[in-house]
Amino acid sequence: MQVRTERREAKLDVSMHFSLISLYVIALRVVGIVFQALIIVLLANTIPMAEVGIFSAIYVFWGLARGLGPMGFDQVSMRDIATFSSDADNVRVQSISNFAMLAVMAGGAIVAACTALFFRLAVDTGTGPISPLVVAATSLAAPAYMMNGLLSAQLRGFGRPLQSQFPEAVGLHALSLSILSLLAWHGKLSLEITVVVHAVSAWLVTGLQAVLRFRCGVDLAARLSGTARRETMRDAFQIWQALVVRGTAERVPAYLSLFLLGPAATAILDVARRFGILPSLFTEGVSTTFTPMFAKLHAGSDREAYRQLLAQSSWLAFTPALAAFIFLFLFGRMVLDLFFPPSYQDAYWPMLLICAGVTVNAAFSLAGNNFLVTQRQTLVRRYFAYSFVVMVSGCLVLGYAFGTIGMAAAICASIVVCDGGLALRLAREMGRPVMLDPHYASLALLRLPGMLRTWFAR
Repeated sequence: MQVRTERREAKLDVSMHFSLISLYVIALRVVGIVFQALIIVLLANTIPMAEVGIFSAIYVFWGLARGLGPMGFDQVSMRDIATFSSDADNVRVQSISNFAMLAVMAGGAIVAACTALFFRLAVDTGTGPISPLVVAATSLAAPAYMMNGLLSAQLRGFGRPLQSQFPEAVGLHALSLSILSLLAWHGKLSLEITVVVHAVSAWLVTGLQAVLRFRCGVDLAARLSGTARRETMRDAFQIWQALVVRGTAERVPAYLSLFLLGPAATAILDVARRFGILPSLFTEGVSTTFTPMFAKLHAGSDREAYRQLLAQSSWLAFTPALAAFIFLFLFGRMVLDLFFPPSYQDAYWPMLLICAGVTVNAAFSLAGNNFLVTQRQTLVRRYFAYSFVVMVSGCLVLGYAFGTIGMAAAICASIVVCDGGLALRLAREMGRPVMLDPHYASLALLRLPGMLRTWFAR
């Protein structure tokens, strides 16, 4: 009995340690979100609303490049680095790292060329004048965002979640905001300059990420065997398919809004989305810290510790997300009135709908992370496809009928379908509901005061 109790305490100490790290990561995410919001506030009060909408579309593209550009190699390399580094298999770790980097660098060059070609064709077909400076900056920034996504995942695999988050969450947005604020002060801010500043900042941050990654150790001569290379490409492609569906579904409202409702409505939707996704910073912070541990526990077949980590991580993401939703419900109009012109008040209800969906995501999205790192990516791809269908059909029907509120409702519904479905599937496989399990929440609450004292002491 005493041995069992000691083991339980040890497992709880491990999960609380990761909870502590999650607090640091969330703090970095909070700072990054604040900087992003300040950038949008600055642009909304400086350049025309239509140009804000165009920049939003470009920023969405960069988000796609970061999330989908690594082609699934980010998730595979993070999983394998977390698994094999604990076994001291350095050759395997360096081999998968090198292969992933080569693949993403090649993909980045192709994406940059295709982006420039797309803009050129858009000009030739008469969809509107596009500045050559915007074309060049948008195209050249895409590979930087792709490499940033890969390097961040690899740092997480090496057990360095804080280093993986700080350059992007704080450095990228702080640098961009500083330069843009200085230009706005001198009356030099424009759409072209905004895009160029973000492109330069992205490359500087990616360079810093590369330095941090190389400090973990590098062996450029390490190579995967033919069989391992084929397995890696297969897993990466399956994960990439799932991420393509999810990433496209998350960003398709911006483009559908641009074509259905126009740039002004797209600017409204972008403001609603940026404030509505505030709870996601808690989800991403928890996911960044806990997901590599999921891979290790799955490899070790420790089912009880696995269940405990899933439950506590879901509570850690959901509780502050719910608080953020309540805050926006009560004070959202005041926030919009404080930072934006009166025309942006229309973002209030879309913001609440998006925030409601993201709160559901905070509670259940780690079920999807669990299936990805346990080589169940085909299941995740299926539910992401369900989400995509709901998103696109909802945006077309509800967006056309109700404008930005309809778009936001489609976003909320797609999240519930995907994350709720995966959580139910995980509950069936585990034999009982795991996400938001109150039993493990009570254990975590007992240890929370000590964890917070440690956090503030540091």
